[in-house]
Amino acid sequence: GTHGTGIALGSFSNQVVAWTWIDGMGTINHHRRENDDLSKALSLSLGLLGVLVDVTLKTIPLYSLRVESTRRIFSDALSEWPTDIHSNQHMEWFYFPGTNKVQVKKTNIVPLVRQSRQSKAVDLVKNGLIETSAFKVISEICRLKPRLSRKMTALTASSIPTGVKEGIYHEVLPSPRLVKFTETEYALLLALFEGIMEEIHHFMLAHPFYVHFSIECQVTAGEDAFLSPTQGEATVFLALVDQP
Repeated sequence: GTHGTGIALGSFSNQVVAWTWIDGMGTINHHRRENDDLSKALSLSLGLLGVLVDVTLKTIPLYSLRVESTRRIFSDALSEWPTDIHSNQHMEWFYFPGTNKVQVKKTNIVPLVRQSRQSKAVDLVKNGLIETSAFKVISEICRLKPRLSRKMTALTASSIPTGVKEGIYHEVLPSPRLVKFTETEYALLLALFEGIMEEIHHFMLAHPFYVHFSIECQVTAGEDAFLSPTQGEATVFLALVDQP
């Protein structure tokens, strides 16, 4: 049931086209995905139907991605949201509570190309020094001095690197995370997202808070698996994180 982000993409379970499992009677069962109840139950079964011993995955040829990261004013990002989610393969937000800034990341498939050495070096500086090491220091400051959270959030929001990078998908998609955190994720109907985010935004501006982590917003297609949190509806996931 793990998901990424993309209005046309469901969870990882949608990549499975066939299952082999052993049920409670010790019987080996096989099933290929169809538009039937058994497929919907197996797709996110969590082991309820038995122990999965083999899965067949749908794959595609090796591909490259172009990742574009920008900082946007909240009102501008919100007005662009409907267009952005439908015009990009992957699109996600990092909303900084108590500020007026959003980091917008748009990712799309491009002709096959490897990430250049220069781009990898820039990535090392951005991800290694700014997005991880510096953020780890800021997180520790906020843990020791919670009242500085709003100032640290504003500093982080203004310092997030922007730019464009291209490379094989596994070169440009993963990001190192050196800061240990706990996370709670909420699933919202896509149709309600804009109104909910406006309410969250105005509340965060008006009230003091002691959390400086950004809120990650990802969108997925609806899927018909019985245990899917989307239940057939396009959904936005809001990830709220805190440092233990």
